[in-house]
Amino acid sequence: MADPKPVFIRVTPEPSAESLDCFQAVACHVEQHSGSVCYGWQIWETPGLMIEAEFHAIWRDPGGRLHDITPKQLPVTDILFLPDPERKYDGRQVNNVRRPLRDDPRIKSFFELCDSEFELLNRGQRAYEIGAIHLTGSEAAELQSIRERKRQLEMEFLELMVPKQPVRSLPRPGRNDPCPCGSGKKFKKCCGR
Repeated sequence: MADPKPVFIRVTPEPSAESLDCFQAVACHVEQHSGSVCYGWQIWETPGLMIEAEFHAIWRDPGGRLHDITPKQLPVTDILFLPDPERKYDGRQVNNVRRPLRDDPRIKSFFELCDSEFELLNRGQRAYEIGAIHLTGSEAAELQSIRERKRQLEMEFLELMVPKQPVRSLPRPGRNDPCPCGSGKKFKKCCGR
């Protein structure tokens, strides 16, 4: 079989499905409407910073067409999906795969924090829990510290993502040209003094 290729898939949320619980949503949909589960990776890009792939399940209808039926937390009309016929979901949480788009030590630090957060939230039997995980004591403090450091880096990333405007040098106006400040005067009688 040829290597699977990433494809864009329309998001058509199933109204009764929970957001962030694609595995359960697709399993229920298959029971009700037939078809099958297709496992793979939902791919996100943070422009200029990183690409992130999240293990994901979508519905393959009886005609073979793919549909993402899981509601999203953000308004999304399409996802980029890479089928992975080798992977199966066994109930255990799977960490995201991340790749940098630039050589920046802050991105590496961010990835390490993401991995630490995943490890903490999925320690022991929590790896099989779905939904919000509530920690207490030292684990809660550790999670708060990790998330605060992630937020600090995310704020720095926002500054990197703001598109920079090219600096343009305009030719100096002639003495008798209208002044570029918009005063209506000739340049020599206004800003050209």
